Amino acid sequence: MAGLAEEQVAGVPMHLRKWHRSDIMTEVMDAKAIIIGSPTLNNQMFPTISDFLTYTKGLKPKNKMGAAL
Repeated sequence: MAGLAEEQVAGVPMHLRKWHRSDIMTEVMDAKAIIIGSPTLNNQMFPTISDFLTYTKGLKPKNKMGAAL
């Protein structure tokens, strides 16, 4: 978040275990960019991230910049 703030870009961190994915998707659909981060489990992304990405793919958000870490 500090890097975004340095560039004067507003960001809303949303933890998948604390926010309902429908609430997150409301923010995603209004956002210009999406950054998704995940630690790994057995060299794969966490299952909660995979579930969210599958849900997001189904809604097909358009014209978004994206980054993953």
